[in-house]
Amino acid sequence: MERRKLWQNLYGCYTDESGKERDGHLVRAQTVIGQLGNAFTFDPLPRGLPTMARLMNQSLGRFVDSFSDAERKGFLNIPVPRRAKKERPVATLEFKHLTPDFLTTYEQLMQHYGKVPQTKPKPATGASLTTAGFYLGRVRVMVNNAIRDGLLPITAYPFGKGCYVIPAGANVKKAFSKETITLIKEYQPMPGTMEQRSHDLWLFSYCCNGMNFADICQLTWANVALKESRLNFIRQKTTLSKKQNQSSIVVHLRPETVAIIERWGTTERRANAYVFPFMAADMTDRQKKQAVHPTVKTTNRWMSKIAESLSIKGNVNTYSCMHSFAITSFKSNAPLAFTGYS
Repeated sequence: MERRKLWQNLYGCYTDESGKERDGHLVRAQTVIGQLGNAFTFDPLPRGLPTMARLMNQSLGRFVDSFSDAERKGFLNIPVPRRAKKERPVATLEFKHLTPDFLTTYEQLMQHYGKVPQTKPKPATGASLTTAGFYLGRVRVMVNNAIRDGLLPITAYPFGKGCYVIPAGANVKKAFSKETITLIKEYQPMPGTMEQRSHDLWLFSYCCNGMNFADICQLTWANVALKESRLNFIRQKTTLSKKQNQSSIVVHLRPETVAIIERWGTTERRANAYVFPFMAADMTDRQKKQAVHPTVKTTNRWMSKIAESLSIKGNVNTYSCMHSFAITSFKSNAPLAFTGYS
């Protein structure tokens, strides 16, 4: 049964969490490749740009593909065709083309047309400065790697003072009031659905000292003492950044958090088995890290729907959950170490 489901997700079609029929990942990838055609390629940079190609083949590709003949000449040094109807040569992007002017123009396009609509008839809209900064930050990483690998001279580095400066988006952190948190707690989702799972995970994070979703996904049964109503864990980012003096966080499990564990926890309760079914023991560290993203994405999507039904203004996502706990605890004069702001 699991193999059939996996095959459908990859090669056939499947029904997503909202009940919509979706093409498999391979079918969608082939569709994107067909839409890109041969007007854009990363082929000249097989060693330099693989990660950026995967991340930005649509965004940066659409940008280059939108160039007029004059822009292709100015940015990519592609000669203007002598005859108007002559087929334009392939636009090949190389590291040397990533100049301050190129990056500035790309940022401007992102702010006007960087957000591609989910349905084709709708026009593209502007992306936020935060989104533009994220994409351009990935470009900078690849440029740094290119310089390290000898693919680009250090003198051609386009970032920094006097060159191109990546924009910093306005990261407004909003903590919800106790009244809003109560509204969310009292919401009754449909039992056994992804709505309930998302609602439960959001509340689990909030009730467990604003626990990060990476930590929730990594919980094992060795971390849980149901009889003592206690949970202890070491934060993942602490594990990665420190080799010693790793302090364990102890959380008191309330009846509602115990119920969430019982409702969604795995049946195999060996000490090294994961509490929630988002990871498997045979996964690599990279695969485990990647497994967190779809869990967060699904939770955010359903929590947005719940917030809309409750007329809550603001982004009710996993980050707002953690931030709300920290601010609420801080206002209640809890120790900084307890709030997570130490």
